[in-house]
Amino acid sequence: HEMTHGFDNLGSKYNEDSAREAWWSAEVTTNYQHKIACIQHLYDGFSIAGARVDGRQTLGEAIADAGGVQTARRALAALHPHHAIPLNASRLFFVAFGQMWCSKGHPGAEAQAAAEDRHPPGAFRTNGVVSQNGDFAAAFECASGAPMNPLHKCTLWPDTGT
Repeated sequence: HEMTHGFDNLGSKYNEDSAREAWWSAEVTTNYQHKIACIQHLYDGFSIAGARVDGRQTLGEAIADAGGVQTARRALAALHPHHAIPLNASRLFFVAFGQMWCSKGHPGAEAQAAAEDRHPPGAFRTNGVVSQNGDFAAAFECASGAPMNPLHKCTLWPDTGT
């Protein structure tokens, strides 16, 4: 997660020497902007306790959450022969990720956090990430087009395919 911030909507604007510099080609930048606009729009559609999540405000954390899951999945795959994660391990991976953000708060506090916090609410740190992850959909056999496996996914990095 934290390393991925180097490639989020803010970190991507700095080079390897931490100097603000447009170091990506125009084509890469355009492709990146298109992909993060999708993520922002996705999170704009979430609400909790009557408050709408601000996709622009939470974009960096949403990017880092998805990148953290992808990085952890690749690490898990590296532990298995031929990078094939067994089904039970794959499911357990996603359950553990979801449990990390499992919480219940006072509706007023949840609404305030949704309006002010740069982190998405826990439910969306989980479902926002895994609903866009093909590895999750494969592990839990989510039907194509279902809410947890939409036909169009907002991703920056490819799934591991394991």
